Amino acid sequence: GEVPEAKKDEDGNLYFDLEPVNVHPKSGDTTQRRISVTKFNDKIFVNIREFYENPNKQMKPGRKGISLPVDQWNLLMQLAGQVNQEVQAMQGAQAQ
Repeated sequence: GEVPEAKKDEDGNLYFDLEPVNVHPKSGDTTQRRISVTKFNDKIFVNIREFYENPNKQMKPGRKGISLPVDQWNLLMQLAGQVNQEVQAMQGAQAQ
């Protein structure tokens, strides 16, 4: 797919939209998944989180998501190739 454009949130943190904004057909709730880089208590985190639209039409972080400290993010990046190989193998098995 197309690589999303980098954006900045109201605190100046870099983020990328992982999907278009979703509107739930029954509840009308608006959500979107994002990946961002933030700093909290002098520690850097990579966040993959679902955002929701509040009544003021602002996108706010929800409870669903994970914040990875840099060491765990680096390990995830080291494992990405192996994980991707397994995903491709499973997709190949599904196609048959």
